[in-house]
Amino acid sequence: MCGAGFCNGAGICGVCKPGDARCIGNRPETCNASGSWSPASDCGAVAPVCSAGACVGVKSAAAGSGTCVLLDDGTVRCWGMKVSGVFATTPTPVTGVSMVVDLAVGQGFVCAARSVGPVLCWGANDSGQLGQGVTGPGSDVPQPVSGTDGAVQVSAGFASVCAV
Repeated sequence: MCGAGFCNGAGICGVCKPGDARCIGNRPETCNASGSWSPASDCGAVAPVCSAGACVGVKSAAAGSGTCVLLDDGTVRCWGMKVSGVFATTPTPVTGVSMVVDLAVGQGFVCAARSVGPVLCWGANDSGQLGQGVTGPGSDVPQPVSGTDGAVQVSAGFASVCAV
């Protein structure tokens, strides 16, 4: 019994579960067989961002009232705007957004086309930018836009967005 730790199945207790991965800053770490974190080198120029314990590249970037990048693993990081309810001053993962193939940033809002499912939009909604059929309060939580399944590209203006 390992108490508050993890057992590797061979009677060894550790601080992590063998095979797990994480990022500490921009350095990936994996949990080794003895239950200890084994750091690797910082991510380099080819794959400069640590995401889910691995170094990934930047596929594209979009900017408006904030900046977002689409990573090679289909996740999104944003800064200079609210992300998950908190103003992000450094690249912050957007919770609940994955499998992204294209990204657009407008004035206070972001929309993401995904390989599976509808376009997701979040942020300001004073002109109906989130595609919910109403204007009003925005959302820090990504909202699905009905009728956009299969969209492969999004483009944003000041207070509008199009998906194809």
